[in-house]
Amino acid sequence: MPAHPALAPAHSPSHPQGSRLVSLDGQVLPFLGGHLAVDAAGGLARIVLRQRFSNPTAQALRVVYQVPLPADAAVSGFNFELGEERIMGEVDRRAAARERFEEALVEGRTAALLEQEREDLFTQEVGNLPPGQEVVCELVLDQRLSWEHGGWAFRFPTVVGPRYLGQEGRVPDAGRVAVEVAEGDPGARMTLALVVRDERTGVLTSPSHALSVDRGRATLAEGGAALDRDLVVRWAVASLAPGARLDLARAAEGPAEASGLLTLVPPQVPGPVVPRDLVVLLDTSGSMHGRPLQQAVAVACALVDSLLPQDQLQLVEFSTRPRAWREQPVAATPAARAEAVAWLRALQAGGGTEMRAGIEAALARLRGEAQRQVVLVTDGLIGFEQEIVRAVREGLPRGSRVHTVGIGSSVNRGLLTPVARAGGGIERVIGLDEDAQRAAAELVAATAAPLVVDLELSGSALVEVVHHRPPDLLADRPSRLGLRLRAEGGELVVRGQTAAGPWEQRLSVPATAPGQGSGAVVTLVEALGIQYQVATRRTSWLAVSQARTVDPGKPTRRVRVPQAVPYGASVEGLGLRQASGGVVVACLADMSPPRFRKDWAPSGPAGSRSLGQKLANPRDPSPAREPSRVVADHFGAADAEERAREVAERWHEVRVVLARGDRLVLELEVGAAELIWRRPRLLAVTGRDGRELRAHLDLAASTDGGWIRSGQVLRIVLEGPDLGRDWARIEEVLLDADSEHSLRLHLRLVAG
Repeated sequence: MPAHPALAPAHSPSHPQGSRLVSLDGQVLPFLGGHLAVDAAGGLARIVLRQRFSNPTAQALRVVYQVPLPADAAVSGFNFELGEERIMGEVDRRAAARERFEEALVEGRTAALLEQEREDLFTQEVGNLPPGQEVVCELVLDQRLSWEHGGWAFRFPTVVGPRYLGQEGRVPDAGRVAVEVAEGDPGARMTLALVVRDERTGVLTSPSHALSVDRGRATLAEGGAALDRDLVVRWAVASLAPGARLDLARAAEGPAEASGLLTLVPPQVPGPVVPRDLVVLLDTSGSMHGRPLQQAVAVACALVDSLLPQDQLQLVEFSTRPRAWREQPVAATPAARAEAVAWLRALQAGGGTEMRAGIEAALARLRGEAQRQVVLVTDGLIGFEQEIVRAVREGLPRGSRVHTVGIGSSVNRGLLTPVARAGGGIERVIGLDEDAQRAAAELVAATAAPLVVDLELSGSALVEVVHHRPPDLLADRPSRLGLRLRAEGGELVVRGQTAAGPWEQRLSVPATAPGQGSGAVVTLVEALGIQYQVATRRTSWLAVSQARTVDPGKPTRRVRVPQAVPYGASVEGLGLRQASGGVVVACLADMSPPRFRKDWAPSGPAGSRSLGQKLANPRDPSPAREPSRVVADHFGAADAEERAREVAERWHEVRVVLARGDRLVLELEVGAAELIWRRPRLLAVTGRDGRELRAHLDLAASTDGGWIRSGQVLRIVLEGPDLGRDWARIEEVLLDADSEHSLRLHLRLVAG
């Protein structure tokens, strides 16, 4: 049996939003913050992100942190520093990297793993972080900058917003994108050192943070910034000359193809005034409550005000279901525009984010002679991004465009970027403190009259255009296309249509030798896998220390670093706290306690159970009970050792963190009730067919005997013929110390 795809951190979303509120309870989190070193020029940026993790506890830590990264960037380097040692990372297949990571932890080595969940969301784990020490993880990224207000803009996310996941099973990897949000300030801060090497026509500015600017260098105020919003820096540059520019590069090793970034600047050709059909699709779900909805409505009103009487208008708002302003689009007369603005200003936020129904409603066929444009205004906080991208790809009529406008402090650009790409439109992100009128005016100016449409690329040098749908060339902004080109070169031809007739550009593409050109071009264009050393959904970055850094026999702790509440959002609007008080759990001591259920009786004379007998109601959906309450209910005020032993004799769900060949590695995170762990003399593994499988405990790799305290992780390593390979067949595991104070652990296996 192949490695199980879900051998990864297990998260338990408490409701469809896929998130929960966690209490810091005065505890110090291991993530201290990060530093961004940015070198930007010509619309590209090389970014080095350094993140500090510290272990303030007496046990080795396994730290899990969700890292927000730009959707238009590629991770091209990964390493970590422990003391004086610098451990370089490498890319491997996702499943293989996970296995190597878990094996390193069993061996007592420090390891770091970076896995991509979405275009803008990664999970980073640091395992075996030694007590009292720090680890600095370093990520190297290459990013395409966005064009805003007549210049380049650097935008870097610092917080992950909770995402609506819909009904259970809708998002296959729901546990991977579930977000835990801190009740209070997590304390981590970000610092910045940004150098701009463009010929600028203005100073560096930021709509999000206070900057200290010296010539072409920008830093944040002393002490850094809280991780609760995007960090944005803009600078104006000299007007770009119309035409085409091609940046070439080729990897030192890999396929015999070159990569190219083609920058197109349209000619200033005035076109006729063409009537527009505008559909504004507005997100009014609960996460938009408060300032996000106010900003979204301001943008939508500005778009409405830009229309002329010959244009047509439709408004659709969606949360749990879509609702249209009118049954059919109407002429954008002054009276209709006034009614539309009044309707927009009366909207209120609440409910889920059923975006697909809204997209389908907005893509209904409109007039053939008009410029049909859909503008999606949202924070994008959903987990089923591919549904929306697919709906746009399959349902967008010819001649129509979909543009995306992200609103807020934690916009899901893993949705907005690919939707705009699939819709042949542009993406714009607007923070809560930005001028909505100016942003909307820029959007209108760019989209009101496309200068070059129906782009086509050909020529002897062209292998493939990376984009699904080449975008229109819009006024006052460059467009960039990723290309795969023949290494020997040739000719590249770009054709399109303007109001004045056909438009054409011809470029001579020179031969490109291996290793020639900027590595940023390769990583940004290709971003396809191992040969280019780039993280993708199918590959991961892994770095492992050579030497053993901790005693693998000692219990460890698992810590999941919570995110801050995004700036301008509320825990109520995000669905994290209901009228009854919501869900608040401890952060460090008890992040993922074993689940105890009322129908699980203790083993022994009072409630014995044969090894082959299955649990009653194994899929009982009733919520887990608080472990300490279970102890009190069933065992009263017995002495600590007896109570811990009897709790241990109940059935536990354990994570399968490694299943390979003849080895099965299990982890049990102890909740509020502590237990005594003794090396078992009896080990029985029962298959789902009722037959017992051969196995024994690997004493050297398993946790040493003794007290396992609340919040600590007990590692159990089993070995036996094909045990790891066939772990999915296992129904239950019984470990029996068979001593004067016998201890039995009844274990139910779940994918990690």
